[in-house]
Amino acid sequence: MQNEIELRIRNEISEKPIFLISRLKDSEPTTLYFNNKDTSWVDTILQSITAEYDTEENMDEELKASVTVKRDSNSEFGEYLIVTGSVEGQYMASCVKCLDDSPQSFSTEFQGVYIHSRYENDPEYEEVDDVFIEDKVLDLYFHERGKADLSEALTEAAVLAINPYPKCKEECKGLCGQCGENKNHNNCGHH
Repeated sequence: MQNEIELRIRNEISEKPIFLISRLKDSEPTTLYFNNKDTSWVDTILQSITAEYDTEENMDEELKASVTVKRDSNSEFGEYLIVTGSVEGQYMASCVKCLDDSPQSFSTEFQGVYIHSRYENDPEYEEVDDVFIEDKVLDLYFHERGKADLSEALTEAAVLAINPYPKCKEECKGLCGQCGENKNHNNCGHH
C-alpha cells in the first residue's frame, strides 16, 4: 500500500514540485527520490545553481535528492508537512584563483516544516526562519491551502551547500599578478 502511495505522489509531482499534503496519511512518512534527469523541476534547480558559471568544459551535471515527507497536525499550527532529506550534486565551475574549469560536488542534509501561509504575514513569524516542532528545530516554509512547493526546501539546501569560491585544487597557485599566466601550468618567473 505504501509503495503505491509513493508511486502516485511521485508521478503527480514529476512535472511540478507542488505537493498535496492531503495525499498522505497522518504520521506515516513517505520517501521520494528525485534527480535532474527524470524530473524537470529538479533540473531547473541545478540550472539555477550553475547559471553563473560560464565554463568551456562540459561534464555530466547531476542533482539527486531523497525527501521524506510526513503529514501531521497540532493545535498551534494545524496541518503541517515535515520534510527531511538529502541533496547531492556535481557541476562544473571556474576556479576563483586560476579560472580553470574544474568539477565541483556537494552533499548536504536538510529538514524543514511547511505550515499554513496564514502565518507568513503574522508579526510573530515575520522574522522567523525556523520553528520548534516534534522536539526539533526545523527550517520554516509555508504551504498554501495544503499545497507545499518542495522545490523551496531543495533549492535552499543545494544553494547553501555549494562552495561559493570553487577551486580546481586546494593548493592552486592562481594567476601571476604581473603577466596573468596560470602558475599551475607555467612558471613565468615572476613572484
